[in-house]
Amino acid sequence: MKRLIRFHNIYKSDTHEFSDCSTKYTILPHLIKDEDAHFETLKEFAKKLNLEIATSDKSPEHNGKTISHSIALTSSVKGRGNDSNYTEYLGLYSIQDGEGLDSSEEINKKLTLDQARNIVEDQLFGVSAVGENVDRGITLIKSGWKYYHDLPMLGYDLKHFEELMGITDEGFDDDTYRCDNCGKFDSRDDGYENNFSYVSEGLLGKNCGCLDEFLNSDEGLESKINNSDDPLTLSSAEEWQKKEEIIFLERFIGGWTDPGRGGCYGGNTVRNGDPKLILKQLLKIYPKKKFVFSIDESGQFQTYFSLWYVPSKKNSKIDKLQKTLADLKTE
Repeated sequence: MKRLIRFHNIYKSDTHEFSDCSTKYTILPHLIKDEDAHFETLKEFAKKLNLEIATSDKSPEHNGKTISHSIALTSSVKGRGNDSNYTEYLGLYSIQDGEGLDSSEEINKKLTLDQARNIVEDQLFGVSAVGENVDRGITLIKSGWKYYHDLPMLGYDLKHFEELMGITDEGFDDDTYRCDNCGKFDSRDDGYENNFSYVSEGLLGKNCGCLDEFLNSDEGLESKINNSDDPLTLSSAEEWQKKEEIIFLERFIGGWTDPGRGGCYGGNTVRNGDPKLILKQLLKIYPKKKFVFSIDESGQFQTYFSLWYVPSKKNSKIDKLQKTLADLKTE
């Protein structure tokens, strides 16, 4: 089965090929059921549609790719900036019938609610999942850019599908995760730090509150002890501090920083620090003591983190610890 489309590419390297993310096209209301359809078919449709074929009309056969055949037209689309105009093509887009939906001769056909739900349940046409997000909307998770093409090429209205499912946000498999506890979706990170963390309970979200809920448990705190690679959140550390279960020692700046320059957090200067080095030195001096780290703030290049002491009993004195820490090389 093939769909007739008129298309152009915005990158010269794509020429007459079809790109999931850079090809611009118009779907024409013509389904060709003849799998052997080729250049002669395109010429016939060009004549019917009053489209003029370029002198060097044939593009190479596409060897079973998304576009099986295409033919250059004399028309073009103005390029961006200093780019030359983009050549337009008439093409045969290969589609697969089935998967619960029959291809439609017409375009932008409306789906039924049951059809839309089946697409989600069976993960068809580039749809991975649909569910509630942390902002109380509904997120659509896509497996790839093919999502934008599969349904429309079959003749169905993609926007109508999203309306039926109440979609308010979109993401891809590799940039949007689902919390294993509450089942809500959120972006993988905010550009600086992760919104999810793998713990013994599974993948837990920060913005939905499930990560802090775990970190505020005895099991959560225990999992972070003497682990420089796996810190608490600042909010969970502060909760443990209120319970007098951990004691603040010092805040540092890490990441891409000038050696010895330090940073400023809350109006206070802080030293440069490497959590691995700090922990290694402290445990060499105090092998039986327990420490945890917290991530306090993350930027594009720097991260502020804190070191906390986990005392064996409340009201422990930390004067000696603080003096030792002050004398350590921290970067």
